[in-house]
Amino acid sequence: MTTKSKKSYLDLCRRCVEKAVGLGAEWCDVAAGTGRDISVAIEKTGIKTADAGQGEDVSIRVFVRGGMGYASVSGSDRRDINEAVEQAVALAKEATPDPDFKCLPSPQPAPQVEGLYDDHIAGMRVEDVVRIAVSNIEAAKAMEPDVNLSGHVSLAVGEGAMASSTGVALEARGTEIDADIEALLKRGDDKGYFYDFDFGRNLADANLNKVSETAILGARRFLGAKRIHSGRMTLVMGPLAAYGFLGGIVGAANAESIQRGRSYLCNKLGEAIAGEHLTIVDNRLIPRGARSGAHDGEGTRRRPLTIIDRGRLVSLLHNSYTAGKAGTESTGHGTQGGGIGPTNLRPALGQKTA
Repeated sequence: MTTKSKKSYLDLCRRCVEKAVGLGAEWCDVAAGTGRDISVAIEKTGIKTADAGQGEDVSIRVFVRGGMGYASVSGSDRRDINEAVEQAVALAKEATPDPDFKCLPSPQPAPQVEGLYDDHIAGMRVEDVVRIAVSNIEAAKAMEPDVNLSGHVSLAVGEGAMASSTGVALEARGTEIDADIEALLKRGDDKGYFYDFDFGRNLADANLNKVSETAILGARRFLGAKRIHSGRMTLVMGPLAAYGFLGGIVGAANAESIQRGRSYLCNKLGEAIAGEHLTIVDNRLIPRGARSGAHDGEGTRRRPLTIIDRGRLVSLLHNSYTAGKAGTESTGHGTQGGGIGPTNLRPALGQKTA
């Protein structure tokens, strides 16, 4: 799959860090790797496009007096990479100093998270992904000959490394495959619509050939739907709606948004923001988990984090910058580009079945 081994990507990252420090970088981290992806688009219940791509990327982040410079380059040309390092350092030196920046993470060993790479997915070709898309189309037509089906079937395979001026040196590889399907049914003037998906880091974890069937079953349930009067009432959400709803709450616990006064959860840490039945844990260490990994994009070790405990907001999501600004520790939610994001959100289960 790759033109370089993981070891050479790590060596490349270390060389870039060394060059950046030699040019005046006070802090620096570098990520490099290769990725291969395949995407098959479904439109109007047929195959629209089938695309495949592969590439190498290097990204360099540099800090001088807290000011950040960032540069990235596609490909493995040594001259282009050296120019990107020089550019990142130059941008950092010209950036406005930021006294809130404290430091990048130090090395933090962590146990390996199992099941994030699958040889079966890594060995799949375009025709294999097309076959999954065709299977969904045929299954949909068998159920509803006039269904309007759209969506994608895609996979991604990647491996690479990162290194920093603090001594972080990490290697990783991963795979993922998914199918997302929308089904639209018409019965005269009546319409029913539903969306479903399935995803796996391992091929055995995803039932990709049946996604269109569940989407159609959902669309059928929406046929004959009627408007209801607005009011205060009990709300029961299915898995997709609950995922979006809970994800929105956790997204508002982003420490950067809190620090900038852009979140409705400002000044809510330690306070009740929901009913006492709601507890949400972000567990980044689940084997074969959709967003699992031992370290975040900055090299901080990940640990399970309780964000909401029986209705109270007990933790914010931090990267190294927001943690330094708040005088606390990073929660391992940083990205190499400086962002913050949740991973595997797990609401605590109640006592009642559906």
